[in-house]
Amino acid sequence: MGEYSSTKEVLKAVEDNGGIMTMTMGEIRDACGFERLRSNVVDTISRKLHAVGLGHYPRTLPEDQNRPVRLYTSESMFGEWFEAALRPGEDNDAKLKGLLDLFNNKTAQRQRKALELAEKLVDVLNG
Repeated sequence: MGEYSSTKEVLKAVEDNGGIMTMTMGEIRDACGFERLRSNVVDTISRKLHAVGLGHYPRTLPEDQNRPVRLYTSESMFGEWFEAALRPGEDNDAKLKGLLDLFNNKTAQRQRKALELAEKLVDVLNG
């Protein structure tokens, strides 16, 4: 068995990693207690992940144990934005635009702070 022995342990790992984490399908399969990956098994795994609050990409889980799968907490801000990116629609477009606005605002704040620090440094050097 792999590093995780249950979907709850996987959920904790994803939460501890900031709400997003990539694992191989084999690791996820092991955590769900299966030995082989078949279409009915990956469907069951998907339901088990959703039951504990984890979303995944790709939407249809692969049957190849070596393929990476992105897991994310469905209730987190990241989960909301990721879901918005995967589901076209005006409401989800607005969510994504809001994310961009937030990012641009944070970038502008950092630029202002860097400029203030640079001005202070110049004042000290010219002292």
